Amino acid sequence: QINRSWEPRTLYERPSRWVKGLENAEHHGLEADGDGVPTHYISNHTGQSGRVAAYTYVYGNQSTASPFGVQIRNGWEELRHGKQPLTMITVAASVRPRFEAAWRVDARALLTDAVAHYHAVCGE
Repeated sequence: QINRSWEPRTLYERPSRWVKGLENAEHHGLEADGDGVPTHYISNHTGQSGRVAAYTYVYGNQSTASPFGVQIRNGWEELRHGKQPLTMITVAASVRPRFEAAWRVDARALLTDAVAHYHAVCGE
């Protein structure tokens, strides 16, 4: 799922509302290695089933862990050249808790490929 907004706050204030079944999910932090895509994880488990999602942000054409921070850093550029859109790329699934760790590996690979494709299409 890809959500794009010219009002970044609508995406980063409550990212779980954009994923069906995860409106009240727990945020499980951020994984970011040196060259990888910063990936956030959220989940909502009830018994032996649950919904999980991994998502990342692209602000303008730059991957970012914190859209708020990059928006503040680019404030003067936005005043001079106009606003940049925030894109939230999400992978979600129904996963049993015991398979969540394996799912995270696959989700991170999918997000990395999606961001690479995004950069190829959008010109950077």
